[in-house]
Amino acid sequence: MTASEARRGRFITFEGGEGAGKTTQIRRLAERLSQDGVDVLVTREPGGTPMANAVRALLVSKAAMKSAPMFLEMFDSLGGLAAGETDAAALDAFKSIFLALGAPIDPQAEALLHFAARRDHWGQAIEPMLAKGRWVLCDRFADSTVAYQGAAGGVGDDFVRELGELVLPGVAPDLTLLLDVAPEIGLERARVSRGETSRYEDKDAGYHQAVRRAFLDIAAAEPERVRIIDAAQSEAEVTDAVWSTVAEFAQLTAAQS
Repeated sequence: MTASEARRGRFITFEGGEGAGKTTQIRRLAERLSQDGVDVLVTREPGGTPMANAVRALLVSKAAMKSAPMFLEMFDSLGGLAAGETDAAALDAFKSIFLALGAPIDPQAEALLHFAARRDHWGQAIEPMLAKGRWVLCDRFADSTVAYQGAAGGVGDDFVRELGELVLPGVAPDLTLLLDVAPEIGLERARVSRGETSRYEDKDAGYHQAVRRAFLDIAAAEPERVRIIDAAQSEAEVTDAVWSTVAEFAQLTAAQS
């Protein structure tokens, strides 16, 4: 497989619940593809651009939440300086951002934020690379919003899917690898590997079960695009399953081009 086998690159997404091993498997797949001469971009959602990374800090990162009090204290100190030495409007804007970290978010607003970040990510990073013939491997995409905000968050599939068609009409991954694992296993893995939890990992068991069911429903509805990988296996076994699936996909797409 080489990047010259097709004029346009391939867009492959990794989906799954917390602790499914997406980060590890994306890295391993990127290394394997690179060895085979494929030009690869690895990215993630929310994220991938400065704007999308800012949304990620707002929605996901507890590290950013922990830093907020320090920055708020700094902004208050700057606000007390002599007139003319600081831009009060800019300080107020930054202060508002840090006050928002960790605050409750309306579920529909949360879905909107994810798609705002996704729109920027697609237009600024993913689409330009695909147009150049690069393969893009993305840790999460629109399926995650369907599962997390649509199903588990109670927003509803219809709202999320209609929003997706409005924001990115006709956009879908060429292949999605769903790393499926029981939530209790995945959450324990995440806790052990990172030593702390994210905002989503702090959700209750029912939430994570709903996320898993939603992902499996997506796979059942779109078997041509979504392939289920048993992520309860060892890392090496998952890596082999991922590579086998991608190699088959690459052969099919090469034959069709």
